[in-house]
Amino acid sequence: MEDGLLLRILVYYYCLIKCDMRFLFQNHKYGQIIGTLMLLLVLTLFAKLSLDQTQTSAGRKFFLQEISKDMQIKSEIKIKDSIIAEITQGDQTGYALFAKTSGKYKLQQYWFSPEKIDTDARYLIPLKIVDSSPYPVNEQADTVLLVKVKMINDYSGNYMMKGTEYPMKNGAPDLLSGTPIEIARTLTAVDENTVRFFHKSVNEEMPNLDDNGITLTVDKSTGKVSVSPWKNLPVVENSGSGTYQVISGNYGINTRRYVIEYNYINSSNKEMYVSVTLETSEN
Repeated sequence: MEDGLLLRILVYYYCLIKCDMRFLFQNHKYGQIIGTLMLLLVLTLFAKLSLDQTQTSAGRKFFLQEISKDMQIKSEIKIKDSIIAEITQGDQTGYALFAKTSGKYKLQQYWFSPEKIDTDARYLIPLKIVDSSPYPVNEQADTVLLVKVKMINDYSGNYMMKGTEYPMKNGAPDLLSGTPIEIARTLTAVDENTVRFFHKSVNEEMPNLDDNGITLTVDKSTGKVSVSPWKNLPVVENSGSGTYQVISGNYGINTRRYVIEYNYINSSNKEMYVSVTLETSEN
């Protein structure tokens, strides 16, 4: 490269910004070459910026604000090949997960409201020691603790379910043919006012859930409970109802009680009526 060519490139770069590009290309032997090089340089810089956009905290913030301009990163924790960012949007707080793929961090998912959380997924919240004043943090030690999230609400917990199942006969339960039900049931939180449990005495195993799950939704203002299938259990429409109440006890130990009923179609295509009470003294 001849002396002064670098200086000429810088001058021509300035001219590309300030002058008519056609004049530059037409009036110097290096015009077209330099113009092409400048274009390639600009394209390369844009490509690099695009590739590196999520490689820094500022870049990840910029990337999130492309999704929503109000999104901010409050803090970040790096765990192996992932970065978990605590994010805010207005008065909402949530998390964003960036995972390293092919050497670059890429956004995998983000969420704010609990409605988007999968009841049956396993969520972990990382806690990292960032300050232990007056003692220094041992940077060589593993200072990250993973905490498993357990979904709960005011109505979830371990309950004892007691009641009876009756076959329907002539449009009414056949009270002479009842089968007793008595079994411990786990009521799992689905959202703020809804829980889910396994129907009757079915084993509480995930393969049984879709065909045997029942959901209970509590109206806080009235204590009334609506009953519906979790997925595939053929609950008869408008047959489910119930109540929920908290009964005060001694020494601050309260009893939480559901009284529910619903009809469903069993595997023999017969309509059955279930009437049960679910009760717990957990607080």
